[in-house]
Amino acid sequence: MKKIIFISVTVLFLLTSISAAVTADNSSTEMNENDTTDEIPSDFVHTVFGEYASASWCPPCATASEDLYAIYESGDYPFYFVSLVSDMNSIAKERVNSLAVYSIPAVFFDSGFIVETGAVGQAKYIENIEETAARKVKQPLEMTTSVTWDGDAKITVEVTIKNNGSSFYFGIVRSYVTEVVSRWNTNQGNPYHFGFLDFAIKKLVFILPGKTTSIKATWDGSKDHGGQTFEDITQENTMVISTVSHWIPRLKINENGRLYITFYVDQTSAGVPL
Repeated sequence: MKKIIFISVTVLFLLTSISAAVTADNSSTEMNENDTTDEIPSDFVHTVFGEYASASWCPPCATASEDLYAIYESGDYPFYFVSLVSDMNSIAKERVNSLAVYSIPAVFFDSGFIVETGAVGQAKYIENIEETAARKVKQPLEMTTSVTWDGDAKITVEVTIKNNGSSFYFGIVRSYVTEVVSRWNTNQGNPYHFGFLDFAIKKLVFILPGKTTSIKATWDGSKDHGGQTFEDITQENTMVISTVSHWIPRLKINENGRLYITFYVDQTSAGVPL
């Protein structure tokens, strides 16, 4: 009984700690010109998101980094990933801890639908992506991420989501601000890709069937972000990757026996600043 109460309180805390943003209208969703989402193959349900837990001192992480970026660069799969360099960024470390990572490198596909640990190679990652992309999501969603460069390390991010399903959708939107070529290097001295800096958006969203909702926020790299500032970010090296996850939590136990709560991603999109 104590465990049940603890889990319930934890879930409630997670949900209430995220600011709510609830809007809806009848407009249709079109691809923004700076949204980098590719067409999803007919046998894929959605674009896959990978959260790659790593550290700059980790030798096998260098291989995993190269493999993940090679898959992304191929353009063969609807797939985005962020590099959570946990020893270089305190906010990335918090996210890694929330996923109950027990061994690195580790890739959380759609925030834990599949968790792959170790430098397993491109073929295995592709298998994970294909399986994740074909899984049944809560509602079919269209999603775009639009990013405007405001100058002086400041960007405005707008995420638009349309619910193409037959019932309401209640979820969590996260927009990850990343550097395409990271300021941090792997153990082999090569830069990470899509190095996570901070969240531009982390809010709840409620969308009725057939409706569209938009969330907008401004992110300023010159402000404090977990003890660091990123006033030197550049327009051409910035990408924002957004996800929307269904609000129903999944209780998972990792191979180390640790219980954690996660929310599976139902759609992903990305945008670069214009």
